[in-house]
Order: sequence, then C-alpha cells, then structure tokens
Amino acid sequence: DLTERLMRLSTCGLLRHEGGHWYPADGLSWLLAGMTPEHEKQQWHHQAFLWCSQHGQPVAALQHGRRAAAPATLAPWVEAHAETILASLDFSELVNWCELAGDELLACSPRLMQIACWAWLLTWRIRRAEAMLRQLQQQQVLRDADLMALQGYLARLKGQTRPALQLSLAAWQGTSEKRGGLRFLLASNLTYLYLRETDLDNARLWNRQAQEMTRQYGLAALEALALFDQARIELHRGHLQTSLMLVDRGILHARSAGIEPGIAMGRLLLYRAFLLWISDHPARE
Repeated sequence: DLTERLMRLSTCGLLRHEGGHWYPADGLSWLLAGMTPEHEKQQWHHQAFLWCSQHGQPVAALQHGRRAAAPATLAPWVEAHAETILASLDFSELVNWCELAGDELLACSPRLMQIACWAWLLTWRIRRAEAMLRQLQQQQVLRDADLMALQGYLARLKGQTRPALQLSLAAWQGTSEKRGGLRFLLASNLTYLYLRETDLDNARLWNRQAQEMTRQYGLAALEALALFDQARIELHRGHLQTSLMLVDRGILHARSAGIEPGIAMGRLLLYRAFLLWISDHPARE
C-alpha cells in the first residue's frame, strides 16, 4: 500500500506531510541536491512546475518555475496566473521572481508591471510601488479601475485616508465581480480605511462583503485575512475575547488549508501576540 510506505518513510524522517502533499525532508533534499547534476535538477523543477500549475498551486509552481527557467520564459505564465497569485496572498516567491526578472522585463508588459506593483504594495515596498505606478500612469495602459485600485492602496499606505477612500470606492464600482482577488483587496482596504475613521458600521459592511466573496470563490487565504479584519473591528468595539477567538479561528483555518506561509498567517500571529499581551494572558500554542 502506497500510503503505508509513505508513512514509514515519514516515520524514518525521510518525508514530511504538509497541506495534503508529501515532501522530502530537509536532510534528504540536501543529500539529493548534492548528488544530482544541474540539468536533472532543472528537469525535476520543470516537472514540479507543471504539476503545481495544473493542481491550483500557483505560488509553488512559481517557486519551481523560477528554478527551472529564465525569468523571460516564465513571464507569460505569470501574466496568465496573476489573479490567482494575487488571491494566494503568498508573495515571497512573486517578490523573488520580480527581483530576478528586473524592471526591464517587467516594463515589457503592463500586466506584469501591475502584479509587481501589487507585490510591492502588499509587502510595504512603497518607493518601488510608487515608481512603477508612475510608469503605468505615463503609459496609460491600465483600465481606470485597475489604476485607481493601486492608487487607493498606495494612498492608504501613505496615510492619505480621504483620497484612498475615494479611489478605492471608485475602483470597486468599476471592477468586474469575476475578479474576486482584486475585489477582495479593495474590500479589505476599505474595511481598514473606515476603521481608521472609526466608522465601525461601514467597516463591518465591507468586512461582510469581503467574507461573502471568500465563501463564493473558495479563497482560503483571503478568508483568513477577512477573519483578521473582523477581529480588528471587534477589538475597536471593545470585544477583546471575541477578537481573540476570531484570530484563533483564522489561524486554525490557515493551518487546516495548508496556507501557513503568506501575509494572512503573518498578520494573524502578530495580532494574536498583541491581543494576548494587552489581555495579560500567558502565551499559548
């Protein structure tokens, strides 16, 4: 039985099981890497890239693709999967790929520039995002709604609440319902902005909108981030224990869905530590 054999290898420390998939343990990976010629490594990464791409794992696919092909070769795939990568909220590999690709390659495609700009914004690389956004504005190649979505997020990061609200609301009106990832980021951004204005009614309205989209599209990472936003709202309402419960639910959801890497899990863990600190609770696993 294959499963039994895999379990035996796991017990011996040769394999590990994460997110429903089997991976070689770090020691075995290191050993195999040292024994394998470079051209065979590239073939393995190419096969892994194809498998992950076909099984709805765009970030893992990008990780393997980056090791199997030159950035220019991978660029069309990144363009085609931009929305899915955005919805994963796992930007480590995307940022690495953008760095490797360089501004010259990114500038060849407005779609690549747009996804790179989101990667810079969501990882707080404000200067890089602002420079790329200026290029997109000068080229006049983006739809108005896409441009306003980027401008609204940048305005929020720079503390410009009123312009950020106006731009994000206008972008929401002009963005198709089919673009679940982008619309979620807009709803989450509006939740944050209304929280900053201490307008809890509107903050809750946009958070409900975001949660409805995660259920509609089955976006696990975005659902975890929506729970983080809801926890922040509850803390503003003075409901500390409810906030902590929502954070714990978000962490459990992220772990059960195998999406521990990424922005959502990072924010949940940091917020959990903050809530435990202000409630004077001992640290918990």
